[in-house]
Amino acid sequence: MKLNEEKKMRITKKNKKLKTNRGITVLALTITIIILLILSGITIVGITGENGLIQNAGKAKQETEIANEKEILERATARSNGTRFKRKCKRRNIAK
Repeated sequence: MKLNEEKKMRITKKNKKLKTNRGITVLALTITIIILLILSGITIVGITGENGLIQNAGKAKQETEIANEKEILERATARSNGTRFKRKCKRRNIAK
């Protein structure tokens, strides 16, 4: 009889521990999900907002295309005038 009672006591103690552990796990999971939602919201706004990554990339692409077209026009006018095209940027002196 004593063995059966001891086994029942052990089982009830284990069940109590499992119930408390489940509560902590659900709480940790809820907090983790909330943090992930906040971070994803910040990321989405950073990518698609007014000054977001996508719009900045589009602006940079347009500025690059405009600069390339200007350079092509400058080279064409320089060739038609018979002068050599000089870039505005400085050449780097590389030590040999």
